[in-house]
Amino acid sequence: MCIENFVDLGIDFAKWIQFADLNKQFDEHYTDNEEKYFVKGLLKSVFADDYRERLKEISVELLQNYPFEI
Repeated sequence: MCIENFVDLGIDFAKWIQFADLNKQFDEHYTDNEEKYFVKGLLKSVFADDYRERLKEISVELLQNYPFEI
């Protein structure tokens, strides 16, 4: 671990809590409905689009700085 591996998401602690809760909710929903969201090993765009919209609701900067492909 080094500082270069960390990304500034542009959110404060309160928004980080929302972000963590969002990830927990999506993980639980996805796990319960996995077969609906996978097509040939790829996430369906409906799930990905919904996740992007929820990130944007927390912070547009969070969506822009999100370090992973959705």
